[in-house]
Amino acid sequence: MTTNDLGPFPTEKSVCATLRDRKGKLILESYVYKNTFFRFNWHASLEIMIVLKGSLKTCTERGVFDLDEEGLVIINPNIGHASMKRHPDTTTAVLHISKDYLERLMGNVTLPFFECYCRCGIESEPIHHMIRSVVATIFMAQTKGYSHSDLVVKSNLYLLCSALLTQRSDHILLPKGPSINKKQETVLMTITKLINKRFREKITLQEMAEVCNLNASYLSTFFKIHVGIGFYDYVTKKRTAYAAYKLNTTMDPILEIAEESGFADAKALNLAFRKFFDMSPGEYRKSLDAPQQGKGSETVPVRLAFNDPLVDMKMRQFYEATPLVFDIID
Repeated sequence: MTTNDLGPFPTEKSVCATLRDRKGKLILESYVYKNTFFRFNWHASLEIMIVLKGSLKTCTERGVFDLDEEGLVIINPNIGHASMKRHPDTTTAVLHISKDYLERLMGNVTLPFFECYCRCGIESEPIHHMIRSVVATIFMAQTKGYSHSDLVVKSNLYLLCSALLTQRSDHILLPKGPSINKKQETVLMTITKLINKRFREKITLQEMAEVCNLNASYLSTFFKIHVGIGFYDYVTKKRTAYAAYKLNTTMDPILEIAEESGFADAKALNLAFRKFFDMSPGEYRKSLDAPQQGKGSETVPVRLAFNDPLVDMKMRQFYEATPLVFDIID
């Protein structure tokens, strides 16, 4: 479960810029971080990822995308997704926009499925340049101490949402379903915490239903609706994440890694790995320069300070490549 209502990290003012509404709820957060070798998460926000340095493999239910420098991908709210760095020194900028805020902007409708992906350079379409520029403008307005920064941020959010909706205008907007309440949120927190703790064991939906005092069939549907993936798919992704960690940090046999990660056998791990990465665990291990012994800390992403030279250079570059209406740079 996430630690806030947008993304998977705590909100730290020194490395994360945020915008809240009048009631104190998070609307947006932006930050830059050094990628780990593998990470899987989900959250109730629209996410835009832009590679500032290095290269990244991003895995979603829509496919597996290889992102080079300046490549970007948009991930829809409540969609489980994973990222794995393809270069040892990879840095990514992230913008999260609250699903609730987007739905308030659009009125009483369900969000369409946004879909946007590009590598970089000449493959980029105008909307990709615009997205990078908007993200840079929002980031700079929030972190450089400019006057009227909230107005600049909100104006660019409107611009971004309008462009995305225009891009996906073939989608039919449906009436919005009921939002999650506190009791349902508690159920999700209970389930995900138990999965995160026990995913390497045999764990069943019926067992989770009994813990939450719910019908197993209802819980299955409820989990799928609010997490975006099925219960067993979520468990499998957690196991795959742990297996990737073991492949990166040990030379243990693949069968041993499969069993330690909670898979029935090496074949089950192989199927999950191919679905995620379009390669087998053995091929993935061969793609590594060498097992990164003792680098278990790389399971925790490290956010970069706003004044980091790389961050400042790339954000200015994106902004100046497609200047928008608001000239915020002194």
